[in-house]
Amino acid sequence: MHKILVINPGSTSTKIAVYEEEQQQSVFTIRHSTTEVTQYEHVLDQFDFRYQTG
Repeated sequence: MHKILVINPGSTSTKIAVYEEEQQQSVFTIRHSTTEVTQYEHVLDQFDFRYQTG
């Protein structure tokens, strides 16, 4: 059995999902204000911010 962790850093949210094989087991959405994310030039620059928020 395979488990897959999917992290989707969108423009104002971070979506996290866990799948077992092809079945979604859980999903979470963390919302971020535009003010928070526009402080960073690139989405990769937001890594620490999004990690600490989750």
